[in-house]
Amino acid sequence: MNDSMIVEIEGKKVEQIRYKDQPVITFRMVDELHERPEGTAKRAFNYHKDKLIENEDFFDVPYEEWSEIIAVRNSYGDSKQRNSIKFLAESGYLMLVKTFNDEQAWKIQRALVRNYFVAKELLRGNSGDYIPELKAFLKEATSLIGTVRDELHCFREEINKVRQERDFFRDRLFVLQDHLIAKGTAHPEPSVSGESAVSSETDKEYEILKSFVAAWWKEYGDDRVGVSHLYPLPEKHNIPLNLGGGTERSRTIRLGRKLTAICGQKFGDYIVTEAKAWRNVKRYRLKLAGV
Repeated sequence: MNDSMIVEIEGKKVEQIRYKDQPVITFRMVDELHERPEGTAKRAFNYHKDKLIENEDFFDVPYEEWSEIIAVRNSYGDSKQRNSIKFLAESGYLMLVKTFNDEQAWKIQRALVRNYFVAKELLRGNSGDYIPELKAFLKEATSLIGTVRDELHCFREEINKVRQERDFFRDRLFVLQDHLIAKGTAHPEPSVSGESAVSSETDKEYEILKSFVAAWWKEYGDDRVGVSHLYPLPEKHNIPLNLGGGTERSRTIRLGRKLTAICGQKFGDYIVTEAKAWRNVKRYRLKLAGV
């Protein structure tokens, strides 16, 4: 390797690749520097490819060209790869890693922009003076980097805002679901307390509920459970509990109403009771009769 082309990125020595008189980077280098699984950068590129401009943000370089670049040959020379390789320019790299928003990713991005993509050897002259064109270029590049950094910051803030809104509406949905369940069935069954015998419309309905409660106890004992825990039990244990038709959500709501309606009733050795809610979602618990 030529020492003038070696840069250090967060403690890792990287050989700079140049193509068409500018520094470029490969997908493999992005994955290794960001410590991401192999193929992460390539998948991100394919997902955002319609946003990138060929020969400006990236280059599709045939084997005949990339195999002549020493830095690339050092990395890919031992493989049998003969197809083209994508090179990312600085703008393509920054667009590609917008979704890499962990703290380490920010450090890597900053180091690459400062140490890798800025061709420092161009700044050095025998007299130590900078040519005016290069100074203007650096000023424009610095402004562009600042703009991209600001956009990335705004992007992260937008993501956090969306997450907060998601959490808010999710909590509201839990509250709404709890209210729907709390309404009870249209024809609630009479409720009795403690060890009183259950009075139901038919003995058949009572036996079905008794089987359901027995399966409930077998699965969860006296743990607090929600409707989502209990909904699979009828199908799992072949219990013909009538929850009507419709979607799974509507059937789940009907089960919740049925559970609310039978709270306080005794089925076999167990009494159905309401338990302390969890995140505003109603919970139920079985207790042994006579305990």
